[in-house]
Amino acid sequence: VLKLAQLPPWHTPHSLRHSFGSQLIAAGVSPVYVQQQMGHASISMTVDVYGSWLPKSDVGALNRVFGTGGAVLRSADPVLSSSAVAER
Repeated sequence: VLKLAQLPPWHTPHSLRHSFGSQLIAAGVSPVYVQQQMGHASISMTVDVYGSWLPKSDVGALNRVFGTGGAVLRSADPVLSSSAVAER
């Protein structure tokens, strides 16, 4: 497979496996799903190995939690302060 893909000789089947897991995580796929696909015994192993690829922010997360019906909560900081959340 590596030869057919014309990859440099330092690539191994393990590097393809790691690329697969990294790309799943970077695409926002659930770490639990990635854990299952990779065959890891624990979610902590998955997050330890691929955690750096996890999305660092999710602009729509608070809207989903507070059910703003598609309206965007606005803040100077992507993470609303506790007082702003309390006002909501």
